[in-house]
Amino acid sequence: MAFPDPSRQPGFYAAWYLLISAGFALLAVRGMLRGHRRRLTVFRWIVSAGFLLLAALFLLPWWRAQRLRKRQPPR
Repeated sequence: MAFPDPSRQPGFYAAWYLLISAGFALLAVRGMLRGHRRRLTVFRWIVSAGFLLLAALFLLPWWRAQRLRKRQPPR
């Protein structure tokens, strides 16, 4: 089975990365509330920010393309 092309499903991959980012953010909040080591909590926040950046890399071009399609007059 071939790996699907991410450029054909940017919304799916953006949502996937957003959910992973939210999961790591929740783990970081849980670590803060339970008093885990600060280094581990900071690492989780950094990983969460990285996945959020990946989601933005997929969402921004997709969002711009959708916006341009709406601006073009119908043929």
